[in-house]
Amino acid sequence: MKELLRRLESGVIIVTFRKLEGPERSMACTTDPRYIPGGVKIGKQSSESNTFVMYALDVCAWRDVLKSTILHWREAPLTDDGYINTNGSGEIPTWLKVTIN
Repeated sequence: MKELLRRLESGVIIVTFRKLEGPERSMACTTDPRYIPGGVKIGKQSSESNTFVMYALDVCAWRDVLKSTILHWREAPLTDDGYINTNGSGEIPTWLKVTIN
C-alpha cells in the first residue's frame, strides 16, 4: 500500500474497491495538488492506516476508502488532451477529463 500512496501523491490512479454496501466501484483519484481544485494538499498518509483519503475526480469530492476493501489499483494514463485513457475497459466514464492547476 506504500506504493499506492506514493502514486496517488504524484498522479492519477484508478482504484477498484468494494463499497460497504457490496458493489465494486472503480474511481479515478489522486492526492496530487496539481489535479485538485484550489491545489489543496493533505498531510502524509500512513500505509499502516485502515483508511486512505483520496480525491475522486469523477465526482470532484474527497473520499475515504478502507484499505481492506481495495481490490486492485493501477496508474491512469492521460491522453494528450487530458482525458483518462481507459482503453475501453469500462472502469470509469470515458468523458472524464483531468485538468492541471
